[in-house]
Amino acid sequence: MSSGGGSFVVRHSDFIAGVIVVLTAVMALLLFSVRMNEGGDDSGYICKAADFAASGKYPNFQGPLYPVFLSLFVWLSGGINLVVLKLTSFALIIIGQVATWLSLRRLVSRKLLLSVMLLMACNLWFVQYGSLTYSEPLFLVVSWLFVYLVLRLDSLHESDGWRRVALWGLAAGCAVVVAYLVRTVGLGLGLAGLVYLLVRRAWRQSASFLGGILLFLALWTGVKALAWPDLKADTHQLQTLLQVDPYDPAQGLETPKGYVMRFVGNSDKYLSKHYVKMLGFRDKDSRETSRAVTVLLYALFLYGAWVAFRRRERAVILVAIVTAVMLGITFFSLQVLWDQFRLILPFVAMMHVVILYALSDLVRLVAKDSTSIVMGALVGLCSFVLFTKEVKSVDFVTLRKNLSTDPLYGYTPDWYNYLTLCREVGSQLTSDEYYVACRKPDLARIYAGGKRFYGIYNIPSENPDELVDLLRRNNVTHIIVASLRRDPAQAGLGVINTIHRYLYRILQVYPAFLEQVAQVGGQDDEPAALYKLNYDKAVRVADGAQSQIK
Repeated sequence: MSSGGGSFVVRHSDFIAGVIVVLTAVMALLLFSVRMNEGGDDSGYICKAADFAASGKYPNFQGPLYPVFLSLFVWLSGGINLVVLKLTSFALIIIGQVATWLSLRRLVSRKLLLSVMLLMACNLWFVQYGSLTYSEPLFLVVSWLFVYLVLRLDSLHESDGWRRVALWGLAAGCAVVVAYLVRTVGLGLGLAGLVYLLVRRAWRQSASFLGGILLFLALWTGVKALAWPDLKADTHQLQTLLQVDPYDPAQGLETPKGYVMRFVGNSDKYLSKHYVKMLGFRDKDSRETSRAVTVLLYALFLYGAWVAFRRRERAVILVAIVTAVMLGITFFSLQVLWDQFRLILPFVAMMHVVILYALSDLVRLVAKDSTSIVMGALVGLCSFVLFTKEVKSVDFVTLRKNLSTDPLYGYTPDWYNYLTLCREVGSQLTSDEYYVACRKPDLARIYAGGKRFYGIYNIPSENPDELVDLLRRNNVTHIIVASLRRDPAQAGLGVINTIHRYLYRILQVYPAFLEQVAQVGGQDDEPAALYKLNYDKAVRVADGAQSQIK
């Protein structure tokens, strides 16, 4: 995509970039949602932030820095204020767009960069994250900061002293550690940066960059040890990734062949389905994948990286290496069944940079004098299609009702009934003597006014006595059995049945263990029911004698 020298677009590029940022902000506000996402991770971050603000409890399991970031706004708001917390995500995606421009505008064709920003501004999925409290918007900002710092480090000359090299190396290394604390995969940025600097034969910069990473990792380790001396390492996330099935440890650990199949399966899902949606070539509800499209995208990406390397386009080279490393780690490590497009969201703009760079070069080979026209038409078409999808998704009715009369309006019936029951639990079972088990406990906690719930995520044993004892030892008094859809878009295709299977094993032996005390929704309306646990009924009868488990 030719820079066009003195073309109108290039001469007014800063103004156009500002207009695109404003467009991003407007669309993010039009699509703003005050409801929590059904996935549960966003509510998990908020609950960890609330705990950190209240007692300084270390936000373990996922990257700790995002809950710490949110905890500042929990503290300033005097509690969990969903609108305030969601506005932080709005601010972060705007900053992410600005960071994209500032990081590359002096090193990449401005027409290409404006095209990338426009595609992101019209990207329904990206803009929606302006009101979801996931860590991706913060990770996006940190990733672009990392790109800027590494490029700045690489720009130093032999005449620059070691002190200057060390300072920029420390800054870039600090960005890697910050990214790691936002999302564990962020440590991959360190590998990407090191590969880039070594490819560039920037030996001093490589040493200072690696030293910066090690120094700030050591500092963080020391701070954590001093602030939370009794903190135990949480290996649950790693263990989950190593398993064949994250929800069924009995299936064992993944094999080398399994990791290869993960890479292939994730490539198809995230590239030929999600990424193509973000270009406007698939309907937003499409589940279709295509191996041919996956291979084509890989070919375009590799071609773009090769052309950039041949021309020594260092910014495109760095972006290509970062994208390849981060997506490679993601595709190899994650189970295919998760299939959450947000996991690649921070790198979609970087993918756009390399893909559009490759397409621009290919068009130039065929129609040299018309490259700008052809690429402009292509980007314009994609942006128009994406923009129409954004506009169709605007829902003022739901936003108005969520802010005024019904905070649950807009959920599908299964979630509406479940969260309504959670709210009733929060308002009626207020005493700490009542401890309710459920699926998605953090989401339940937010809509129950802060009341804590016990989460059941898997079935740790086939022995019903052990399952009962686990509930007893955790002082669980009640349990919610909901009809949460396995397929969120359609009822009647099964439910998330972890709790159903957990209780089934118990009821086969102790049929009187449950006593229903409340229900929301009719039997044909995807109901949620609250049951009291009768531990005194967990009695075995054998040979005419009764024995109660302890």
